[in-house]
Amino acid sequence: MQPYSACLLFLCFVVAGYGQVPEVASTDSLLEQHEQLLASGNLEQAIALMQSAAEQSKAELGENHPDRLIYLDLLGMDYFEMGAFAEAQSTLLAAKAARNSLGLTDEVAYATNLDRLGQAYTELGKYEQAEVEYTDALRILEAIQGKTDPVYAVTLSNLGDLYWSMNQYEKAERYLLEALAIQEDKLGKENPDYAATLNDLGTLNQFMGNTAEAERYLLESKELTGKVLGTNTPAYANALHNLGNLYWSMNNFSKAEPLMLQTRDILANTLGTEHPYYAYSLSGLGVLYKDMGAYDKAEACYLESKELRAKTVGTEHPEYAHDLRNLGTLYRRMGQYDKAENYLLEALAIQERTLGSE
Repeated sequence: MQPYSACLLFLCFVVAGYGQVPEVASTDSLLEQHEQLLASGNLEQAIALMQSAAEQSKAELGENHPDRLIYLDLLGMDYFEMGAFAEAQSTLLAAKAARNSLGLTDEVAYATNLDRLGQAYTELGKYEQAEVEYTDALRILEAIQGKTDPVYAVTLSNLGDLYWSMNQYEKAERYLLEALAIQEDKLGKENPDYAATLNDLGTLNQFMGNTAEAERYLLESKELTGKVLGTNTPAYANALHNLGNLYWSMNNFSKAEPLMLQTRDILANTLGTEHPYYAYSLSGLGVLYKDMGAYDKAEACYLESKELRAKTVGTEHPEYAHDLRNLGTLYRRMGQYDKAENYLLEALAIQERTLGSE
């Protein structure tokens, strides 16, 4: 998944597309306030500002006024950043519906809206819906800007990441490599989008069994992400987590543990302990501790991750099922077979409902 900077890249196209709107003074002021709030880390205040702006513009200018679309775009992005994926989905769907009613379906702004919606669907485990949005976005972007544009590459990378989540590894690799080539050519290597695609390729290669290639991608991604975005950012935490997960898969626990602990601490500091991405760090630590024989630590991590995912993405989600499966395998190893069976059966049922039985 591309970092938040990619969303900001999208935004410049959205705002530029509405440069001709007459009532720009108040809009410009609100956008400047919003940018300042984000820069100072006040995400909740930024959300409140955009909520108010969207409601006021609807009352004064109408539901489908271009200014309101800008506010909805920003609000959807902010919800996504906060980990409120269901709210992001509903907000982005409102923006999509407004553009449909205005006939604005062949513009970059519409394509970027579809891409963001695809990201929200992906995080919510709605993979088929995400695929539709990404595919439509690529079709529009190709027609407008061609297949070598960095914005096109972001959607390619997001689609590749989706196919990885769907276990379609060959498709995922094809899209990610195409995105990487475009990003290197148009943006250079010292760019957060390039680093994010490297990270996705590293994780994909790990699952494909290409350990050496995975390590090469992940180490380069970590170095670039730290250099470009800093080492106290969610993107850097993600790079650390995936590298730690690789070392875990290689049974190199002494390398894996400090990386995963650092991941957890960075996410707690930057996103908070109620964010879905924090749950990922807990789940990864739980797996590591289970294999290290530290069962009490593993259980604590799994249970906290499970409760957090139930609150943030719901219980009908592949990642919630993943936590249940982890708990089941842990209890089986601990000899608690009744507990293990209950968790494993529940995980299987959720997986079949959300991903199918194959």
